Amino acid sequence: MLHDHLNNDFITQNLMGPSVMLMFDELCAHNLPKSKDARICDLGCGAGLSSLALGFACKGTIYAIDSWNTPEENRVRFDVFSCGSRIIAVQADAPKLPFDEGFFDALVCLDSYHYFGRDEGTIDKVASYVKLGGKLYLGMPGVKHNPTSSDMHVFNRSWSTEEMEYIRTLAWWKDLLSRSEAVQIDRAFEMNCHKQAWHDWLACDNDYARSGRA
Repeated sequence: MLHDHLNNDFITQNLMGPSVMLMFDELCAHNLPKSKDARICDLGCGAGLSSLALGFACKGTIYAIDSWNTPEENRVRFDVFSCGSRIIAVQADAPKLPFDEGFFDALVCLDSYHYFGRDEGTIDKVASYVKLGGKLYLGMPGVKHNPTSSDMHVFNRSWSTEEMEYIRTLAWWKDLLSRSEAVQIDRAFEMNCHKQAWHDWLACDNDYARSGRA
């Protein structure tokens, strides 16, 4: 696995949700542009774990974009590793980004698209920053079916009803994204790593993970 470059303690300290490292390995680790001239967007990078994974997997330049974590905070983490010089930390809100159309060769968005991408048309804005024919890799938490009132009794132990609006079914996402004329869905699927990704997150020692254990 590409994230073998990072020790488990470092990963655990910097996770912000279900393991983006496992999602990265399964979703896109071996399907990214290989050129050193490639520009790859890591949208909603959080504490930068996925950006580091991209740095290990690719020779190009990684743009680590997040609205919550400041560039200064993320640069401290990136500078620890030799690929840090190829990772540019940017603070910006999606889907409006400070880049020209077609700037990126590929875009990765793990465990963050569901926060801002639920409105029709958002994927068109996101895709506009990627050159024609470029790949977009989206990975987000979901549910197997629309929650019933009984389900919500369980979910509400950890998350509010408003927070559950972020978490949709695979069919819901496929329907939303298929309405776009800007993108073509090559594949939409439930990842094999989902149980382990959640397990790794809930084992973290922070208030957000602890609140999700219920």
